[in-house]
Amino acid sequence: MRRFLDCAGVGMSFFASGLVVGLSLIAAAVKFTATRPDLLDLLDVGRVQFAALHMAEWILVPAACTLLAIGVPRLRMATAVTAACFLVKALLLQPALHARMVARLADQSVPESNIHVTYVVASVTLVLLLLAQGSFGMYALSSHTSEK
Repeated sequence: MRRFLDCAGVGMSFFASGLVVGLSLIAAAVKFTATRPDLLDLLDVGRVQFAALHMAEWILVPAACTLLAIGVPRLRMATAVTAACFLVKALLLQPALHARMVARLADQSVPESNIHVTYVVASVTLVLLLLAQGSFGMYALSSHTSEK
């Protein structure tokens, strides 16, 4: 059972990283190249898209970190760093971006900000950390298997 949970932590790490790349980095940028919908429609689509992404992240990232921290004790520091990056993104950056988007949808002016760039940097960092912890977890599991 423990091996199954370890493998689940590795799989969730890889899946979560792919989800962030696909929805947060690629789909979010590509939708703004569409010529038909206006900016407010695109922002509204983004609101729904990111709500779904963030809900999935709140399930996958903590679960992956917890399973790997329990199953592969030498990864505890790595999973703690991944969890910290996720919490900064989720608790500090996402609410600020959401407030800006709600203001734009309400046709209010919003001041210039670099919060989007900060969010992208945090997302890329989170992806790299998830890939690293998944890779190290896979290596730890394979070396544990080869020792038997």
